[in-house]
Amino acid sequence: MANERRNTTQPTDWWAAWEEAAKAAGLDLAAWIGKQCNKALPKDIREKLSERATRGRPRNVEELED
Repeated sequence: MANERRNTTQPTDWWAAWEEAAKAAGLDLAAWIGKQCNKALPKDIREKLSERATRGRPRNVEELED
């Protein structure tokens, strides 16, 4: 599944608070925001969601063999 980049505009103090919360949770901001958004979904919907992919492009077979 491809990721789609979306821009969102929120007040500066919100971003600062979110960044602090993400840091405290040991997550990058994108992962933290995703977790918070998913918490707002009904449990039956959350359980059907795909796993979050890691950052960066997937490694290819040649890189794994080196």
